[in-house]
Amino acid sequence: MTPTRSAWWLVSGTVLVAVFAPTSLPLAGLAFAGLQLAGGTRSGVAGAAALVVGLLSLRLVTEPQGDAVDGVTAVFQLLTAAAFVAAAWAGRAPFLRRATGALTGGAVAALALAWIAGRGMSWGLLAWETRRQVSFAERSLVETMKPETMAALYPMYEPMVRLLSTARPGLEILGAYAALAAAWQWHVRTSRAPLGPPLAPFREFRIADGAVWGVVAATAAWIASAHLPGLRIAAENAGLVLGALYLLRGAAVLGAAAAVLAVPAWVQATAALSGLLFVAVAAPGLCVLGVSDTWLEFRRRLDGRPN
Repeated sequence: MTPTRSAWWLVSGTVLVAVFAPTSLPLAGLAFAGLQLAGGTRSGVAGAAALVVGLLSLRLVTEPQGDAVDGVTAVFQLLTAAAFVAAAWAGRAPFLRRATGALTGGAVAALALAWIAGRGMSWGLLAWETRRQVSFAERSLVETMKPETMAALYPMYEPMVRLLSTARPGLEILGAYAALAAAWQWHVRTSRAPLGPPLAPFREFRIADGAVWGVVAATAAWIASAHLPGLRIAAENAGLVLGALYLLRGAAVLGAAAAVLAVPAWVQATAALSGLLFVAVAAPGLCVLGVSDTWLEFRRRLDGRPN
């Protein structure tokens, strides 16, 4: 991939993070600034840009928060960025392993600090405030629509609020993965001494084979949580995160197959757009393909074919 094309993909990916995971932007800024501080920058301009980005991100996460959910999210981002930079400085583990460790540690530490600072803060309070935030955002969006559109969408309002409220932790984690990936790629491109190699092409994306046991554990916890709403929510969000990662693995398998078969770019773009339009049908199939790749290793088999 040429430098110009790789820069275009990096900018496009960052824009997508800003559009679909705007609450994760401070995490991206903090991680990028920390990585640049550890690895150095190629020029004074790049160093000044990293400093500005870091200070703005730090200001966003340290300013007074509106409620407990925003406070926990801010602490989570600050701790996750610090853990990710420390892991990158300490070793050469693959990006996904570093990011997963940092996100897990940041989430556990943030919740523990919230519980200690709140003297036993009820998780029910966090759930209620999350639903209130989502309800306000949904209502603000609906109020911008025409009356006839509002009437048509009204029956979906409560179900969507419940769904998005329940999935909020998992969506935050997925947004954080994307933010850390963007920060890492910007670091590799602008640092004088990057702390590791750039991310591999998407068609090589894979997660640890042992992650399949996470799917098993999340499923078992969901089945056993009929009278434990907290455990059910945790299981559903773990399933959401793992399902999204396996979906990406399945899509990477298709991308590798398309490269081997020399499928034209316009056909691949059309297929990707169709998958987005019919995500309810495409997502389960891609997840199954991603999980199956754990044992069948489709790309290893594809590598044996002539290009």
